[in-house]
Amino acid sequence: MIGQNKFMTNPAEPFLIEMIEITATLTRRLAVTVLPNTKVEDLLQQDSIKAHFAGVDLMQMKLGCFGQVLGLTHVLSPGDRIEILHPLIIDPKDARRIRGRKSNLVPRAIRDRSQNK
Repeated sequence: MIGQNKFMTNPAEPFLIEMIEITATLTRRLAVTVLPNTKVEDLLQQDSIKAHFAGVDLMQMKLGCFGQVLGLTHVLSPGDRIEILHPLIIDPKDARRIRGRKSNLVPRAIRDRSQNK
């Protein structure tokens, strides 16, 4: 019940959720109407999801909703945004370190010291 809409009038009505995939080169979104008590696993079996996210093995990917990793048995709530979580290409600390070495903003003494290690 991560994205629970407290203003929903009829809990038996279908509701809207969003699926999103963001990579370095593309962003794909799809709004989907689902029935109450729909689980993540049921969502992933829908043909519209399979077609829109073709090439992605959704059953093997980690999925999240508002920063929380979801299991396949998670019951969807109105307003949920299901995110396809890709593995990190580079550790954020390493990426910052690399950018810092390339930057002229880092004082020369610090930059030279880190290159001598």
